[in-house]
Amino acid sequence: AYYFSGGISIVYTDFTTLILTLMLIMAFAVVIIVTSTLIITKKRDIAIMKALGSLPKKLYSFYLTEAYIVFIIGFLVGVIIGFISYGIIAIVASFFGIVSSFQVDFIYTPILFFSCLGGIYVVPGVILRKIGTQNTIKLFSKDIPYSYDASKKLTIIPRWLSSIGYHFKISIINTIRRKGEFKRYLIVFSIISLIIFTLGLGSSVLGNSSQVWIEKSQGTDVIAIGHRDVIQNYTLMYDMFSSPDIIITENNIDFLDPNYLFNLSAVEELNNISEIEKLDQRLINFFNTTELDG
Repeated sequence: AYYFSGGISIVYTDFTTLILTLMLIMAFAVVIIVTSTLIITKKRDIAIMKALGSLPKKLYSFYLTEAYIVFIIGFLVGVIIGFISYGIIAIVASFFGIVSSFQVDFIYTPILFFSCLGGIYVVPGVILRKIGTQNTIKLFSKDIPYSYDASKKLTIIPRWLSSIGYHFKISIINTIRRKGEFKRYLIVFSIISLIIFTLGLGSSVLGNSSQVWIEKSQGTDVIAIGHRDVIQNYTLMYDMFSSPDIIITENNIDFLDPNYLFNLSAVEELNNISEIEKLDQRLINFFNTTELDG
């Protein structure tokens, strides 16, 4: 709370928000894809129940409820596993001297939960309604389209890819046959790859940027002159940038205490030393000062 309170904090906050947003999108996509796949795998059961005279509305209610039950149980199990995993990681991290903090999120978690509830009603619900209007015979095809023609030749790009080898050709043919399944998996893996790329590149850029920012905020060839307690706490303030274990608050030291002030004339002769570029007078109230953007 006492460090990175200026422009660099905004950068880190935006980056964290970006990662959380991507994670939410991925979680939402996974839930929708899993529940949609669940509905699609029930096409044979739906066909049998339709043949036995079940009403479409009853089918919609039954299988949509099943999708919601799967989601809610999975969500609760995920929360429990998350708490247990954090406890294990925190215990292991403590052996290495790493301090970890935990905070229950009351913003992103409800957004994800209710978004998934709405998404399940819209996407798998639409798929279920389409299935309910299809011919009973067509429902036995599952992911492979009923009208798929196995004798149809491959197009230019798949034909070129399939020429790599026999096993690769079979994989291409199976992918073409199951386009819906392929698209669902492609979405999930694309989002995962995007998150990994963003984490890797973003962490590198932020690490280098913040390091340069800290170095430029105060050079390494600086000599601080002042009371011993002031210098010690002032140094610890810069250490806070790299160590979350160090916290200097207004209760540690009052920089404006008269005992810590001295007349500049005591070091006036330093102006005559040519190697010294600048004498910087500092009257510090660190805790009420924030960095301005730009």
